[in-house]
Amino acid sequence: MKRIFTSSSRWMAALCCAALIASCQKDDVPGQVKENRRVNDWILVNMEREYYWNDDIPANPNMDQDPLEFFESILSSEDRFSWIQESGDELSDNLSGKFESFGYEVKLYYRTNDPNDNRIAAVVVYAYDGSDAASKGLERGMWIGEVNGEELTDGNYTELLFDTGQPQELAVGQLDAEGNFTTEETVTVQATEIQENPIHYHNIIEHGGRKVGYLVYNSFIPGPADDTDEIYDQALKDIFSNFKAGGVNELILDLRYNLGGAVSSATKLAGYIMQGYQEDKIFAIYEDNEEELMALPVSIFYEEGETPPNLGTLNRLYVLVSTNTASASELIINGLKPYMEVTLIGDDVTVGKNVASTTITDQRRNIPENERIKYGLQPIIYKIYNSQMESDFEEGFEPDINVEENFAPFGDMNESFLSAALSEISGGVVTAESLRKLATQHGQEIGSSLDRKPGAGEMFVKPWELPSQK
Repeated sequence: MKRIFTSSSRWMAALCCAALIASCQKDDVPGQVKENRRVNDWILVNMEREYYWNDDIPANPNMDQDPLEFFESILSSEDRFSWIQESGDELSDNLSGKFESFGYEVKLYYRTNDPNDNRIAAVVVYAYDGSDAASKGLERGMWIGEVNGEELTDGNYTELLFDTGQPQELAVGQLDAEGNFTTEETVTVQATEIQENPIHYHNIIEHGGRKVGYLVYNSFIPGPADDTDEIYDQALKDIFSNFKAGGVNELILDLRYNLGGAVSSATKLAGYIMQGYQEDKIFAIYEDNEEELMALPVSIFYEEGETPPNLGTLNRLYVLVSTNTASASELIINGLKPYMEVTLIGDDVTVGKNVASTTITDQRRNIPENERIKYGLQPIIYKIYNSQMESDFEEGFEPDINVEENFAPFGDMNESFLSAALSEISGGVVTAESLRKLATQHGQEIGSSLDRKPGAGEMFVKPWELPSQK
């Protein structure tokens, strides 16, 4: 039998359908809101306890919001650095140098200084050991002008360079002084999960009658993710043992691409460098949200009875810096300034991060693991001072000597940053003209892939590493 609908029956059917849809929506929305409230309550409890600016948290935040939006809504206007990730496990991996990447980092420049020319080129600043990019021969100083057959511009480079969902076909070549790019080879790279080794290059250079230790250190990572052995910290210690045995009496610490990392690694490194090392000398002072101060002796992260390979002979330190020098790198600069002369050589002001964060994940054991909150928080919990209670670098540290990069290989005597440092060490005169001769010609810098590096700009403290003030 055919079912016949009159106009009134159609109206009734539509009304019932609308009621059914509304009923479904009412069932769906409260369920999501309930979950949002559960997550946001956990966020709020932790932030009220740990957050450095907890007095700035709104009295009645909207608990119904998506957790990512909720977290942003309760941050202080003074906070530039706290963040949240949907996966706490991924957050922990990222801070340990484990993340998906094509395996190289670049700086981006306009090809010319013509304001009507939006073409850009990317220059490789380094490739990660063991990555696909490194295995394909991608090296520091190589220029990239096209990706997947498209010329790079200021409108498309984000999509072309940073989409890890598909392989990249890179046109690699040379950029001349007029902004012309010549392709010399095509390299295809695939994004994979990599584990960063923070120690990129080290050497002892004999120059001007001095023995100069040179270290390119790209992140403060104690050891690989999911590995309790702090093998990178041990490798750093071994390098300074070799520097000491080799009679090093000058040190160049290359932190121009070092966005920060673990306070523990930074403090250990400070003990290898500090003039007049004594285990009770104060390296940093932490201020929490109750304005209580906690002084960290430089030896706090050494094993009991451990003697660090302090170089002993240093009365000055040269640090190579850039706009990608941040956080724990700035902690080194600020923390060592009361004990020795620290000269900064670089192309721009550093980031200006004088605060430290910690990782918060749901570790409650009284509930099943599958019911725990999956998000990870990275809130600022401390402001950092040196032993003289100085912490006035919110705007970053200005280089004492300004240099433009020429992207020669690390350790090459003609690499512009290293050349300027060596000239200072030997008492030579570093002039603007001499530095221009070393510089690479190109237009204005517009950014760096390092700005997108997971965990970028972090100085973090693991909760179990410091005595609690609560």
